[in-house]
Amino acid sequence: MEALAAVGPTRAKACHGESRPDRTGCLVSLLGQESSNRIRIHAEAQFFLKQADRIVPRPKDRGFSLALGDLRRRCGHNWPHDAAVQGRPRGVDKIMESRWDALFPGQGAQFVGMGKWLYEGWSVCRECFAEADDALDYRLSSLIFDGPADRLEATEWQQPAILTVSVASWRAVKHERPDFRPLAGLGLSLGEYSAYVASGALQFADAVRLTRVRGQAMQQAVPPGLGGMMAIVGLGREEVEALCQQAGGPGAVEPANYNAPGQIVASGLRTGLDRLAPLVQAAGGKAVQLAVSAPFHCSLLAPASHRLSEALAAIRLDAGAFPVIANVDAEPCSQPEDIIPRLIAQVSHPVHFEQGIRAALAAGGEGFIEFAPGHGLAGLVKKVDRRVPVMSVENPAGLAKALELLVGAKL
Repeated sequence: MEALAAVGPTRAKACHGESRPDRTGCLVSLLGQESSNRIRIHAEAQFFLKQADRIVPRPKDRGFSLALGDLRRRCGHNWPHDAAVQGRPRGVDKIMESRWDALFPGQGAQFVGMGKWLYEGWSVCRECFAEADDALDYRLSSLIFDGPADRLEATEWQQPAILTVSVASWRAVKHERPDFRPLAGLGLSLGEYSAYVASGALQFADAVRLTRVRGQAMQQAVPPGLGGMMAIVGLGREEVEALCQQAGGPGAVEPANYNAPGQIVASGLRTGLDRLAPLVQAAGGKAVQLAVSAPFHCSLLAPASHRLSEALAAIRLDAGAFPVIANVDAEPCSQPEDIIPRLIAQVSHPVHFEQGIRAALAAGGEGFIEFAPGHGLAGLVKKVDRRVPVMSVENPAGLAKALELLVGAKL
């Protein structure tokens, strides 16, 4: 299970009535002046296949402050209105681009009705859901909003559904703060695709189709019932790796997700997992079988890597506006020749999420904006470093607080 854990710019008027620059990114759209800001990404890339096996406080803008107060009231908050000063704060671009990282969820974050508040609140989000429907020639939006749950849980639909909601929440934030550019992006498995869409490296429609292919390939790589995954809690990395070797080694059972300290997921044949469970318990850990349909992120999924490589060869990528930290080796990637082989390797190699979080913090990140759906990744980040702030854009209140955070207000 990948997620094991628990809008075009508008102008605000200043005191004297002059127009702000477009990059002010006020919340005027929430007051009825909304304009579309569809993300257009075009790219040209060559295909490479290689295997990866390692892995200050400042003045506030008056227009923003006034509009934020309206959003707070809409969300049912009675927070005190922030003091505001007229004029564009100096140094805002540096703050927008240098402090926060963008975080995107993977499989397991889905639920029927996710993202409906985005659809109802922003035209750019409605466009996002419509684009996904068109890309698949299927009413994915109806499945997302109305279910049924068992179909939404099927990995071939779950993957593009989660990606669509993640990108919709990204577009809502960019609609309100068009000058926001994260220091880096990071996703949990599937979430890496959402991060590349946000960076501009991957077209949204291509990503929707690609994640469906990915889901189909991952499901079909191993016959149903033969493989599975197991969460291991309370043991260290080296202990888990040694126990996996003892239980059968590559193919039989392997580490698949290094999610956080003391929280690792193993993947492989059910026979290997059955041998692993008592070994984990004897070592003082806890083993929990996960309700998944396939043994993700292990060598058994090599056939899925080949199918994904063919699908990636048929689309174009561009250089990203910001780097995305890859799951397979925690390296920042923004060029197609770096992105493609890592996406291919990711399917059948472990996800180094903890290492990715540490890499983002080491690069200067001070906190994370977790995009919808859900807030499960915040818990993993807190296990890595409880001091790191994480703001989850999972509902209107979360969005309001994230926007406040992005202009330097206290959480």
